[in-house]
Amino acid sequence: VDNKSGFDFRKELFSIYKYILANKYYVMGVHDYFPIQLYRLVLKLGLDLKKFKWTLEFIKKYNPMLNSDCRLNMYNYSLAEYYFQKKRFDEALRYFHKIELNHFILRVDLKNLMLKTYYELDLFENAISLIDSYKHFLSNTEVLSDIEKRKCKYFILAVQNMIKYKTSIKSVSKHQIKEYL
Repeated sequence: VDNKSGFDFRKELFSIYKYILANKYYVMGVHDYFPIQLYRLVLKLGLDLKKFKWTLEFIKKYNPMLNSDCRLNMYNYSLAEYYFQKKRFDEALRYFHKIELNHFILRVDLKNLMLKTYYELDLFENAISLIDSYKHFLSNTEVLSDIEKRKCKYFILAVQNMIKYKTSIKSVSKHQIKEYL
């Protein structure tokens, strides 16, 4: 719920997305491909709202409508996100290892998903290695805005501190972790 009135923006947005899908307002005329940006937003919101059955049906129906150059990667990414949200971390791991990073939109999303999955599976060495490559990626990319880079850096710091907290490498307060998140 977004405010005192009880209005939930995310649920309203979800109903708008469903309306767009039902009426095929995603068709752009030039081609019949489903827009990857819309696909990603609908996927993430469906999972965020815990609409698992609906989201799985969305993946099955709309993934084949994506452009063929990103279809397989988005399918694997979608299932990795789906299984992560269902707390089936081993299956999420299996799917995200099938993804080839040939589409920029997946790079940040996938790195974040991988970090969360490694943390959940106590694969801290994998997480630390990924954090190192993620930091290099952020400092070398010119595509992300400074705001997006800052969000990613705070997320990385939060995960690092969570790992330190969980492994007792250094004293880290829960407050410090919450601050980064």
